[in-house]
Amino acid sequence: MANILVTGAAGFIGSHLFDALLDEAHRVVGIDNMSLDKKKNLVRAAANPSFSLLERDVSSEDFPQSFDPGCKIDWLWHLAANSDIPAEADDPGVGFSAFTPYRSFIPKSPKP
Repeated sequence: MANILVTGAAGFIGSHLFDALLDEAHRVVGIDNMSLDKKKNLVRAAANPSFSLLERDVSSEDFPQSFDPGCKIDWLWHLAANSDIPAEADDPGVGFSAFTPYRSFIPKSPKP
């Protein structure tokens, strides 16, 4: 059993990934800012005790610090994305900002 973090949890793909991971008996933490109000996509997952949802914005500056430093994450599925296409067309950094917080979750490679 792995501890898995999935961003964009309430989206179409994220919610189906949750169901599959929970069916395989993994512990899954979902993160979504719920900007599209898609809680209905998580009804099946929410009934499973191995599922938890954190309503957070992955693009916020304090996102990585909001986790317990002892939290063990085996896998990270980053599916969060900007859903405001016109805003991203005006400022491509809007979409890119969703990727920068994950540096703290990526282990440093040992030096040879």
